Amino acid sequence: MLKKRIVLIAVSVTLFLCADAQKADYNLQLADKAYQALQYESAVRSYETYYQNNPGKNEVVEKIADCYWNLRQYPNASKWYAKIDAGSVAANATIKRRLAELKAIEGNYQDASSMLSGVNGFQNRAAGFKNSNKLKRDSADWSVSYLSINTQQYREFSPLVLDKKFVWSSNQPKSIGIKGIMGWDANGYVKQFYLSSIDHVQKVLLPKSSLDTASKANVKLARHFAGADVSKKEAASLPKQLVNQNKYRLHQPLVLQGFDDTKFNNGHATASPKTKKIYSSVNVQGEIKEGAIRKIGIVEAEYGPDGVSNVRFLNLGSADENVMHPAIDANGEYLVFSSDKSGGKGGYDLYMVKKSADGTWSTPVALEKLNTSGNEVFASFAPNGDLFFSTDGLPGLGGLDIYKVAFNSGALAAAPEHLSYPLNSKADEFGMYVTANAETGYFTSDRFGSDDIFSFNYQKVFTPVSGFVMDRVTSVRTKGVPVALYMREDDGSHVKVDSATTDRNGNYTFASARPNRDYEVFVYDPTPGKIDMAKIATPAVSATAQSPVLYVGSPLPPAAPKAPVAEPVMAKAPVAPAPAEPAATPKAPAAPVPASPPASAVVAPTPAPPSAPAPAAGPNMVLDSVYFIIYFDFDKYALTPTSVATLNRAVAFLKKNPDFGFILLGHTDLKGNVEYNIKLSKNRVYAANNYMAAKGIDPKRFKLEYYGKSRPTKSGLTEDDGRFNRRVEFILIKK
Repeated sequence: MLKKRIVLIAVSVTLFLCADAQKADYNLQLADKAYQALQYESAVRSYETYYQNNPGKNEVVEKIADCYWNLRQYPNASKWYAKIDAGSVAANATIKRRLAELKAIEGNYQDASSMLSGVNGFQNRAAGFKNSNKLKRDSADWSVSYLSINTQQYREFSPLVLDKKFVWSSNQPKSIGIKGIMGWDANGYVKQFYLSSIDHVQKVLLPKSSLDTASKANVKLARHFAGADVSKKEAASLPKQLVNQNKYRLHQPLVLQGFDDTKFNNGHATASPKTKKIYSSVNVQGEIKEGAIRKIGIVEAEYGPDGVSNVRFLNLGSADENVMHPAIDANGEYLVFSSDKSGGKGGYDLYMVKKSADGTWSTPVALEKLNTSGNEVFASFAPNGDLFFSTDGLPGLGGLDIYKVAFNSGALAAAPEHLSYPLNSKADEFGMYVTANAETGYFTSDRFGSDDIFSFNYQKVFTPVSGFVMDRVTSVRTKGVPVALYMREDDGSHVKVDSATTDRNGNYTFASARPNRDYEVFVYDPTPGKIDMAKIATPAVSATAQSPVLYVGSPLPPAAPKAPVAEPVMAKAPVAPAPAEPAATPKAPAAPVPASPPASAVVAPTPAPPSAPAPAAGPNMVLDSVYFIIYFDFDKYALTPTSVATLNRAVAFLKKNPDFGFILLGHTDLKGNVEYNIKLSKNRVYAANNYMAAKGIDPKRFKLEYYGKSRPTKSGLTEDDGRFNRRVEFILIKK
């Protein structure tokens, strides 16, 4: 009896296991069938159910990750790709590429570059990830705004202004029902929607951080960035009123008349204002074989105030090819589109056809200069003829990035140009529409978790670069010197940007520099074979860059003084005269001490004191007294014209009084640290010393001392205080 019971239990267990195995096989068959039909939402559910009981199958893990990738559910895709064993990843270029893109989406560009560098055909994109900051350097040019037409439940993309109507593509369902659902992602089919006036489209200000605690909707957004600032801000969630805004719209979108009868997907439209024809991507109509994939074609139609009419498919490829994302130029002559034609470089490439006088289209020609091993999609023309397209094969910030290229009568007139952050981001950007002024328009991005339409404003920003040139011996600013600005490329080469000639005060200014770049300023010395150069990095925002000082003239003569000791030498009595101590003023007719700095001061200059003859030597000569003072601009040691006039008087005095000399005491204002100001005061003393030496005065008649900010005449930090403190004092001594 016991033996019989054991046999019955064994049979029951076997039947149970067989039933489980059959159920698992059934789930796998369902998943494979849905996967082959591109019904990824259904496929991933069946694959995950199968995986729970069969966790060891690597090919199932790959398909689950692939489903999430095609559904653009990137966090889930990243989780499942991480489960694939390292050997399979190394042997599969597609998986390596997707893992790299997922790293870029996370903002981890160094890992993205490393993963992609070994994938054939994507070396340039890998280099772009490695130098992602370069793709953000023009961020000050762009500002973007979220639009009121967007919803978080559905996709809004590929905007178009059709006369006064604002048209876009969306999978928002016209009605609820099984016939309106697409198998790819179990959402509605894409249709063309519109608002009757572009004025109904409003910008919505997104907060830097908004966590609506009253909302139970978990609408998690990607991290966002503010304006032209490339620093990362707080993670944000879309406010509840924006998530549900489609319920409260004043202007409800309508399906574009004439296209409302097309079945399946109809999206990404383009139109020619001259020919009044509109083009769109539409799934092939009619019945198809079971298990076959419904291809995409391009339709042409006429449009007017009442909608579109006379819709017909264009013959631009074979029945086995997808042809989509049309872009028609303003004259209706050239049509650019994407296709997966055999023999292409990547998944989808760009092709061009030209319309003849009889209305027929030429044979498609691949745009080889734009196509890559990746995908080139969502083309559009600007009114000025520029061609825009999105690609994941050229250097970018992650996903699809928008590029621009000049297009002239069917020819590409320049290399494609990446559009900087914040228009492009680590998410997908595509569906560009540019207005007639080329400075405003609309584009699509999924940076907030679903495809949304944004507006943009573009204004090219420049950062002035200014400085001055002075003689390296006399430290006098030099006029009429040619100066040039060069941009330094990553490969070390230089591109000339601007040129100028110094004005009468030795100043130069370049107006053509751009933010976030490395430049070199060259001065062409009149002395043959001599060129001085200064490197400069422009700031991230529109502000005048630092002022490089350049030098001309011969080196110092051999008689130049030796450098003083590193630590300042204390003067015997370096006391400047003060108003309360008139006895400190020399009894002999010495040069008067100015009550305020000379006219070369930076802010609110006061007139320079009148010139006076150099005092003569005599029995009333007062030693250890201040005989002259020269003043300097903020953070500068170059001699101003007023300082040069004072130095000339000092030179005349010394030539008339050969038994006397000066202690030169250098000072700074109270701003900056001690070490920096010691060096600055030293340079000011050397500037005065070298000028007088060049005028024939023996340097041995000078003692050089410098004190930084330790001996101010004014104790405040205002500009008026600083103008008095930035000085070199001349203390009379006997040789």
